[in-house]
Amino acid sequence: MSGCNSGCGPQGSELPAFSFCHPPECGRPKPQNLNFTDGFREVRDPEVRKQHRRELGEKMRDYFYEGGVCGPCNVEMGTPLPKWLKYDRQVLRFYCYFKEPVNERRDENFRVRKCTIYFYLEDGSIHVSEPRQDNSGLMQGQFLKRHRIPKKDGSGYLSVKDFVLGTDLTIYDRTFRICNCDTFTRRYLMKHRFEVGNEEDVPGEPLSAYRKSLERHRVKVHKEYANKQFLENDGKVLRFFCVWDDRGAVYGERRPYVLHYFLADDTIEILEMHERNNGRYPFPMMLRRMKLPREIPTDLLGKNIGAQHVHKSSCYNECDLHIGSFLTIYGRDLLLHDCDDFTRQYYKEKWGVTDDMLEPVAVQEKAPVLARMEVPPYNGYGSDADSMQNCISLIPKAAMKDFNKFLNNDGKIMCFSARFVEDANHRVIGPDRGRLFVFQYYLSDDTIAIYEPPARNSGIVGGKFLYRQDAPPKPGTKRPYGPSDMLVGAKLEIHRHLFELLQADEWTLKYMERNLSTFPQSDYRRAYCKLKSSIERMPEDGLHNLKLTLPKGNPSEQFSPIDILLPILARGGIDMTKQELVTIERGLENGQEPGVQDIYTLIVKFVCISMSR
Repeated sequence: MSGCNSGCGPQGSELPAFSFCHPPECGRPKPQNLNFTDGFREVRDPEVRKQHRRELGEKMRDYFYEGGVCGPCNVEMGTPLPKWLKYDRQVLRFYCYFKEPVNERRDENFRVRKCTIYFYLEDGSIHVSEPRQDNSGLMQGQFLKRHRIPKKDGSGYLSVKDFVLGTDLTIYDRTFRICNCDTFTRRYLMKHRFEVGNEEDVPGEPLSAYRKSLERHRVKVHKEYANKQFLENDGKVLRFFCVWDDRGAVYGERRPYVLHYFLADDTIEILEMHERNNGRYPFPMMLRRMKLPREIPTDLLGKNIGAQHVHKSSCYNECDLHIGSFLTIYGRDLLLHDCDDFTRQYYKEKWGVTDDMLEPVAVQEKAPVLARMEVPPYNGYGSDADSMQNCISLIPKAAMKDFNKFLNNDGKIMCFSARFVEDANHRVIGPDRGRLFVFQYYLSDDTIAIYEPPARNSGIVGGKFLYRQDAPPKPGTKRPYGPSDMLVGAKLEIHRHLFELLQADEWTLKYMERNLSTFPQSDYRRAYCKLKSSIERMPEDGLHNLKLTLPKGNPSEQFSPIDILLPILARGGIDMTKQELVTIERGLENGQEPGVQDIYTLIVKFVCISMSR
């Protein structure tokens, strides 16, 4: 039993069928010898099959690429690339020639015809072409169509190894001499270890040497052609700027012109330069294109009439034209004062003229001082803009309004309460002292309107004091009142009445605080710092006097403290406006200064702090 358990014991190995240590199985492949070839059954010998594989590998050696190395095909190591994929669009190019006998002419016995042979690696096909030559008289171009060409002995087709430089190649009983190849072909032959050969030059033709001998004996005859000047200078025009000063004559004037000199035929034309509003009919030119004589021809009758019969030497040419000279154009003396860049460069290159001789002559005169229309002063009727329209045009039109301003500010009105005040130039009589008004400023079109509320038992009928109209100009200026002038405490002169703006409604004060660039006095921090710094700069005696003049107790319990504090601050040398005090008072009501509720308390606080220092 122990032998059975071990499987390979000495006792079990002695009995048959009791041993479990079998040797490993090995493959016993059996070759397939039965096959169909061209529809016939046959029995293949293994040795014959191996020989066929070796022959196929040798035949396909140059048409497969295996394992990244160019060499013979090894089918057993991997799948090769087919030749149509490996050599796709790869062509070998050889340069060759063949000699064609010529029996019809005595001066040449043969003719060398250059050709190019293209060998396609993908299928081994060949085609031959002959480059076209001008006036050759031959049918050149495609010499042989692309196909596989058999060898002369019939042992197969032409391959790469048959193309060797410096050797002859017979194609259909025509012998080609291969003399050179391109760079790609040379690299391919060297890479695959084919024989390259030696380069050769294409031999010359007998007729080409004879033609070159004739060219050497050619004699060039320089002949002056009649149209030589036209062919060399066609399209080249010299341009000068000239002026004719005829102010010495009656109704004479100074007129500019442009002179064109055509180098093709030595003709001249003069064009007019029309200025704006010169009162002349716009004729295009003063002198049509023609040859211009230096002197007026005396024979103006008969067949010699005009300048076309004047000799060439008697006419102006390019040598007579230079800057600073005068040209007499049929009794008119024109001064050449400048030229263009082409003309300046032409004279430098051909005649060697220096730059100082080509400097322009200053002929520009000072423009006369024209009388300008003075705008009359404003007469008080209508608005200033309407009066200006009468000065601008004969038929006045309505002044243009700012449409964007109208859209942005439509319905926005600044409202103030106002009263009459006095100064050195304005007096207020007794009944007018107690009159109150509603002053309105319309931001959409800068107009004002004044309304007087009816007062009981005043003897004055209330209503519209001033209809809506454009804001009048400030005294002594032409600039009308603007939004920046509408401040609490401001004094405005409206049609010889002096108004003082007492208070503003809530919307107006908020509008000022939102537009600090236009109303800087509505800036709380600015007004607060100004009041604080003004009190701190006061001397000690001034602070003592200011403290004594301040009312005892808070005046806000009885009436507005600003009307009382403003003159007190002014007597103490503190320059504060009523609008600034209103701004500080509104800031204190909104809690800008903790612990301070009104402006009176704030001033007392500043005075006490300054005196303690």
